Amino acid sequence: MALEFKQDVKPVNFLKKMLLDLDKYSKVRKSNDDIRSVWTLGVFYAEDIGSIEDKFSKVLEEHGCYTLADLTIGQIDKTNYWFALL
Repeated sequence: MALEFKQDVKPVNFLKKMLLDLDKYSKVRKSNDDIRSVWTLGVFYAEDIGSIEDKFSKVLEEHGCYTLADLTIGQIDKTNYWFALL
C-alpha cells in the first residue's frame, strides 16, 4: 500500500497534485506488483466547504477518472481544517 500526503494553502492545488501522484503511481503499479493500493491524503483550510466541493468537482471532472463521490472529505475536529482522501 502506498500513501501520499499533500498540503497546500489552496485546496484546488493540492487536489491537482494528488491526481498527478495517482497518475504516477498507476504507471509504477504496472511494473511493480507489490503496490496493491494507492491513497492520497490532503489537508486544507476552508471556511466555506461547499464552494471548495464545487471546485473539487470541476477539477475531478476535468481529470476524467474520478468524481466527487470518490473523494472522502471530512472536517478535522470542529476547526476550519479538512482532509480529503482519494
